[in-house]
Amino acid sequence: MRKPDSKMKDVKELLLNIWPNDDEFKSSFKEKTLSSPRIIKYLFARMEVAITQDDSLIPNPETLSVEHILPKKPGAKWPPKMRSVEFLKEHLSKIGNFTILTEPMNRDCESREFQFKKTIYKDSRYKLTNTLCQISDWSETVIEQRQAELAELAASTWVI
Repeated sequence: MRKPDSKMKDVKELLLNIWPNDDEFKSSFKEKTLSSPRIIKYLFARMEVAITQDDSLIPNPETLSVEHILPKKPGAKWPPKMRSVEFLKEHLSKIGNFTILTEPMNRDCESREFQFKKTIYKDSRYKLTNTLCQISDWSETVIEQRQAELAELAASTWVI
């Protein structure tokens, strides 16, 4: 009869053959876009718990609200390039453009400019959100950098 450790090793080896390695995972994550609020909430809730080590912070991801940092309908205070249909099509659903808030805080943000949103983000209890206040301006480069940082965090959150 096989030892339990032997079975676990066999399962891990099987998963490693079908699961991407960390570099493949991060590379794919950096390009990923999402449209399902349920998946976005789960993803950010798990990463938030990973960095805070506080499971009680988000007892139910369904209570979260998904915030588009660059909004779906950016107002006139957003740069013209970022309001263009082409730019929104390419960047709106990038993981780096999302964060989590409570529903009332998200309503306060609406389609407002980034500087205003930071006044809301600073009061968030979610670290992934209030750290956005350290960013001076929201841009294509910042979305890509944040997505790369979130890829690193996701790789360390879901480890095989």
